[in-house]
Amino acid sequence: MSFTIRYAIPMKQQSCATNVAAKLNSYDEIESVDIDLPNQEAVIKGSLPPSDIVKIMQSVGRDAFVRGSGLPNSNAVCILEDTDGKVHGLARLIEISENKVLIDTVIDAKYGNSEVAVYSLGDISNIPSSLGKKLRTVTTLNGSADEANQVQHMLTVDDVSISELIGRSLYVSSNLVGIIARSAGLWENDKTVCACTGKSMWEERKDARQANDGIF
Repeated sequence: MSFTIRYAIPMKQQSCATNVAAKLNSYDEIESVDIDLPNQEAVIKGSLPPSDIVKIMQSVGRDAFVRGSGLPNSNAVCILEDTDGKVHGLARLIEISENKVLIDTVIDAKYGNSEVAVYSLGDISNIPSSLGKKLRTVTTLNGSADEANQVQHMLTVDDVSISELIGRSLYVSSNLVGIIARSAGLWENDKTVCACTGKSMWEERKDARQANDGIF
């Protein structure tokens, strides 16, 4: 399955863009890379999960943020935490075509082999009873752990849009949960500096990764 997603990638000059394109094009799963240097973005078509694109860029000292697919309100994220508030996983949700959502999950390996489901409510005060009705089982996580001792899983879900998922909870049966929240879309939010801290989004990401054992 092939899909097209736009990413923000730090690139300051043409040599940066050339190196980014060369690195990405070295993967058979990537069909095309269209670099927008002035906006420091890349439109990538292929079958690699977004989490893999992020890891590839981080492996060469860069980073990548998912901007969306181009559809309005096409991007969401869910941070998966345990009952003590410690982060153990991250789910990226992108509406890659109308009513077809790609869900890319990275989770600590010890929580693998768990069912992942969407619940009707975003009340995570007393899981699982406070989550409301189970709307649909998304998948069962499985697979081998990578060098960071994390398990990655990607799938697509039909007949649902991002807007229908916002504010609901994503529950992992090994007792992790998060609220699905809207993320910056393709043309809706091009910020690169946080208004609260004054840090660039790349600095914010670095801080988040250090605080959460590299999950982000």
